[in-house]
Amino acid sequence: MNLAHELFLLTAHLSQLRSQDHHIQLFIEGINDIFFGQEFAWLSEKGTGNNLQIPVSTRAKTYGIIVCRGESDFDAESFALLQNAIQMLAIALEKLEQDHFISDQQLHLQHLVAEKTRELTRFNNHMVGREVRMIALKEEVNELLKKMGEPEKYKISCSLPT
Repeated sequence: MNLAHELFLLTAHLSQLRSQDHHIQLFIEGINDIFFGQEFAWLSEKGTGNNLQIPVSTRAKTYGIIVCRGESDFDAESFALLQNAIQMLAIALEKLEQDHFISDQQLHLQHLVAEKTRELTRFNNHMVGREVRMIALKEEVNELLKKMGEPEKYKISCSLPT
């Protein structure tokens, strides 16, 4: 299999993962297998020394550094493919962050909707109870007026449940 194909398969398989740490771990293991003889590692921030260090970043954020320890004699095509794979890793990490953010916001909105629904239900129950009391009072006034021989004052279009 050629290098480009192997790196493509690695990044395609990683796109199914939902854990950032697992994503990074498997990416490092994958490029260590693909670039046999090289030793790659993940650093959270820029390291010291003469090792090859490639930032894993998008326009918005730097996620870490991929460092190649030891000899790093890549030909131009292999190095470009490695850089592209690392860029795809950065994009995948950014997507994971966005997915987590969206999920958190969705959960927050669900809680807000549930709270507002409870508030509206309480308010609705209060208002229905108030209306039921108003109908009962109107019926009572009409009954008293009827006993006194006077016409009903209120026309009631609905009746109370018994």
